[in-house]
Amino acid sequence: MGAGPVLCLGHAVRRVVLGGGPLKRSTDRVHVLLRVLLALAVVSSPQVGLTAAAASRAALTATADAVRASLVEVEAELTGPPSTSPDPSPEETGWAPAVWQSPDGEQVEGQVLAAVDARSGDRVVVWVGADGRRRPAPLEAEDVKVQSGAIGVVAALMSVVGAGLAYLAGVALLDRARARRWAAGWAAVEPRWRQQLL
Repeated sequence: MGAGPVLCLGHAVRRVVLGGGPLKRSTDRVHVLLRVLLALAVVSSPQVGLTAAAASRAALTATADAVRASLVEVEAELTGPPSTSPDPSPEETGWAPAVWQSPDGEQVEGQVLAAVDARSGDRVVVWVGADGRRRPAPLEAEDVKVQSGAIGVVAALMSVVGAGLAYLAGVALLDRARARRWAAGWAAVEPRWRQQLL
């Protein structure tokens, strides 16, 4: 009595994997192969994501290190208040005029991001190149972690989506092949059946 659900489950799995009916065609075997490949792609998608995340993390870390080595961190002194919206939030930042020294000692004027409550004379840290011009700050470890994690998630999802699209395309081709074979078989049998009926 307890074996009934197990047998039903086994029959259902066999039907999904191998297809229904005792007459299995070559296209049915290909269909089974497509199902197996789709299942493997879904099961392996986490590993694809982890591999992509690890590779992107190494690349982003190397890039951030190279950028950091080519830049210099200096303090810029604000010469005016930052430009903000009419009703700024405490977390908002704005561009403010400032001056700082280039690596060769020259004074450079430019715009830097500062908190909305910053005033003239306040100092903020900026990254500059060899020419003294402000550059975007290199990625921090947390930024690298977030970006590489996002790349890993996208890679895992894309592997599943790609496998699913490939499966659907394969099934469509199999259905066309089955339809052609059925039409050819019917074209050969129909005249004989028509003669027998008439």
